[in-house]
Amino acid sequence: MGIFSVLPPLESRRRAGRDHARRWQADRDGHAQPPREEECPPRPEDGLCQCCGEPVKAFHLDHCHDIGAFRGWVCHGCNTGTGIKDNVERLKKRVAFLEAHEKKMERVALIKAVHAGNKE
Repeated sequence: MGIFSVLPPLESRRRAGRDHARRWQADRDGHAQPPREEECPPRPEDGLCQCCGEPVKAFHLDHCHDIGAFRGWVCHGCNTGTGIKDNVERLKKRVAFLEAHEKKMERVALIKAVHAGNKE
């Protein structure tokens, strides 16, 4: 049994590194930690940002800084806000993306409340 048989595949190590970096940044910046990549849906196969719809070279995991919930796979510009500076259309898409996530979280909270009430 050689060393390569006990090491995780390269992508797994990369994913773990990205997860560690995201969690460290969240702790440093004082916001909720994002989910691990393995807990998120796969990246879009069409290669488009789930916020602005533009082609993406490298996806970024977007999450809610208040509760840490996954929002989507987005481009760098949508993840950092730099992509909306002078573009009203992209700003509108970002607002719609955030509002859709907020509604989803409200539905999740309602479902959890109903299930918690059924356990009593």
